[in-house]
Amino acid sequence: MIRFPRAAKILRYVLVASTVATLLALLSWYFFLQSQENALLATDIARGVGIAPPSFGGLFGSTYENITANTSDFEAGASASSTAAMPRLWQITKTPVAGAGFMPSTAISSSTIRFVERGTGYVLEADPKSGEFARITNTLVPRVYEALIGANGAIILRGVNEAGFITTSAGLATSTMATSKAPVALTLSTLPQNIQSIALSPGGENIVYLRREEDGGSSVVQSTWKGAGSKQLASLGISGWHIRWLSDERIFLIQNPAEGAANNVYELKKNGALSRFLSGANGLTILPRANSSAYLSSVAGFILSARTNANASTVLPIRTIADKCVWSPKEEFVAYCAVPQVLPENGALAGRLRGEMHTSDTWWRADVNAGSAELLYAPSNTLQIDSENPSIDAGGEYISFMNTRDKSLWLLRIAE
Repeated sequence: MIRFPRAAKILRYVLVASTVATLLALLSWYFFLQSQENALLATDIARGVGIAPPSFGGLFGSTYENITANTSDFEAGASASSTAAMPRLWQITKTPVAGAGFMPSTAISSSTIRFVERGTGYVLEADPKSGEFARITNTLVPRVYEALIGANGAIILRGVNEAGFITTSAGLATSTMATSKAPVALTLSTLPQNIQSIALSPGGENIVYLRREEDGGSSVVQSTWKGAGSKQLASLGISGWHIRWLSDERIFLIQNPAEGAANNVYELKKNGALSRFLSGANGLTILPRANSSAYLSSVAGFILSARTNANASTVLPIRTIADKCVWSPKEEFVAYCAVPQVLPENGALAGRLRGEMHTSDTWWRADVNAGSAELLYAPSNTLQIDSENPSIDAGGEYISFMNTRDKSLWLLRIAE
């Protein structure tokens, strides 16, 4: 006797099982695509701090368009081709930058500010007087977290590779927005891995860096900007230092500050000897003045002092750290400082190094000889700018700085 009902039941089980398997496969594929979409979205956001991914169809490339299209409309500069009057405080980009520096003026152009985009490593320039932009390079270098810029066009790019090692590379971008009509390739040389801290000479010809040793200490090494002719100059028993290279060729090694711990400052002499410059202060930061014995220093509690000679030290009437200041190149013993509107709590210096603490700053002019300070510029109440890496142009007209909160680049014109 043929049992068709039993065969039909088996067939139904097979069909149900097949349907369930197909649905599970489709569901798995959906979640896989969703994860890939989230990863791509995260990458796009990292390039622009919440700015939507740009189009690739333009003449100059998406990065140039992304920056010029997203300069701030509020206290911001004009577009790349605008001739409108520039505001006193100009937000050059909303996209994060890895570093910036002023390029010297030439016979055919005034001083410009050069910067490196954090997400792509592209080198760009902006004209402070006109607000015009130009992209200088078209070599993609993803995830650049620090960039140094020399007056000769030398570029130092620092990032982290997929294995978690610090990578450092160097290139030379001699084109400028006045001499180049299209972006050019940037040829890079690879420098040693795991460089802890690095400084580029003001002219861009040489570098000094700290190399971590197996015993936990650091070696001080000097070479040309692309790593040739390296030689060890000195050794430090502990890590955690940063380097300042002044325009008068003096080099300072400054121990990273932390409240509750004394730190030191050394001057690196031309013969490689380390000479103790300052020591024994908690949370010590320092800003020496080129071609002078003067310096600004700050200690825990944001107490800022100035010393113009061995017998004269003045506590200034503003509370900030020396890292937020620049010396005027035109006025003797005058400094410009970003000053927090509200003083941070204890532990702020360590939190600042970790990116956990931010301030909202105004800019002040400090006259060291007079021991006085006056307000230079106060952003609107809607702007919260935590200034870092300030730099002043050779003419003493502009101060550039980054906002620690989002790594955007800003420019302040000193004169009203």
